[in-house]
Amino acid sequence: MTERVYIAGVSMTPFAVHTSSSVAQLAQQAVRDCLQDAGLAAAAVDAVFYANTTQSPLEGQHMVGGQIALAGIGVDRIPLFNIENACASGSSALNLAIAQVRSGNADVALAVGVEKMNVGDRSRSMAVFNGAYDVSRPDELHRVLSELGGEQPGAEPGDRSIFMDIYAAMARAHMAAFGSTQKQIAAVAAKNHDHAVHNEHFSS
Repeated sequence: MTERVYIAGVSMTPFAVHTSSSVAQLAQQAVRDCLQDAGLAAAAVDAVFYANTTQSPLEGQHMVGGQIALAGIGVDRIPLFNIENACASGSSALNLAIAQVRSGNADVALAVGVEKMNVGDRSRSMAVFNGAYDVSRPDELHRVLSELGGEQPGAEPGDRSIFMDIYAAMARAHMAAFGSTQKQIAAVAAKNHDHAVHNEHFSS
């Protein structure tokens, strides 16, 4: 279908370590600010797509995370879907919200994504990523990494996300296949940092 769908409002909380704010408080702040930006009341929302990946392993909130996080702000008694799709959770929520409007099942759909990974224990936070590949075949992951970029000396488990190893191996494979350079890859990071420093919601 080609029906036009418009993004009427957006918001984000400051990108920082929020030691005194819960997942629910962060989500509710973002939703309230988004609705204000759109000039809409909460009652106008017909469906919610709530994206979160890490609250289950880090806090034990294994089910109905969205219903609990958004309780009491006026978006209850409507369809609310919990979305987990690793790094694509937020974009998946947006995709589904667009599809909900485009299908005619909603006039207004809300997509919200929230993560709070700083829980005072870096090893616990990094261990979350150990469940983001096929845990039934860990040897297969190491085989593929070795084939992509060769064995590399690394930090001890818990010091970083396993996905840093995955992305590094993919980068080395791309460099070997296409001749891409460290400088070219660094240029992407520099561009992203340049954008970030102009974001009023970013704090170091």
